[in-house]
Amino acid sequence: MIDLHPVGRHVKIGAMSARFIASAVSFIATSLAVSPLTIGFAAAAPSKAGTTCGTVTSPTGANEYIYIDTGTVDCAEALAVAREYNAAITAGRTEGRGLHYRTGEWSCALRISQAPSSSEAMIGCSNATGSFTAGPEGRD
Repeated sequence: MIDLHPVGRHVKIGAMSARFIASAVSFIATSLAVSPLTIGFAAAAPSKAGTTCGTVTSPTGANEYIYIDTGTVDCAEALAVAREYNAAITAGRTEGRGLHYRTGEWSCALRISQAPSSSEAMIGCSNATGSFTAGPEGRD
């Protein structure tokens, strides 16, 4: 038996299934002329400043666009961090008036001074390699 842990869930598969999966991965890798370790383990290329990564839903239900501000940031990671931060805001798990929050290597907070209007607040998160902001579409 092999015990897999996709996203915190335990899935047990039998030896026969494990051999089949390994065989399928090996076949695909051979067909594509890549190493079997490359499949599923290749890191996404980080995005640079100026990139719009996608959207997340804010605690108020509005769409927030994720913008890479500085350095290099993996868009999938930025989207996941923004979702986690918004969930923390909703659950009251942030600190202070700035709604400060840390997750892994990321520090997040409200960035009211960057908001397009006084009624809109943007979130911002940063780590050692870069930063991103979440806010309304069409931000300069």
